[in-house]
Amino acid sequence: MEIRRTPKRGVPGRRGKKVIPPLSPGKLFGYTVSASPASRMRSLNIAIRHSSPLTVFRRLHAIATLNKRRIPKASRVILSNAARVRRKF
Repeated sequence: MEIRRTPKRGVPGRRGKKVIPPLSPGKLFGYTVSASPASRMRSLNIAIRHSSPLTVFRRLHAIATLNKRRIPKASRVILSNAARVRRKF
């Protein structure tokens, strides 16, 4: 009887490169960083009504990550709004 060994499938505990999926525009219903905080939260509340809070949180987090090096100030604003969505819902 022959014993077959399974080949190693990479280093244990290591995952591949993290990839942020492409985002389609218009899913946050008029959310812009340049708007007032009340207007931003209004847009996010509408987005949460149309989809789940987790989806909106993940989308905000992805946008903040993509803008982290290009527009750091906007990224911080988006992350603070994501934290507010996380706390509120």
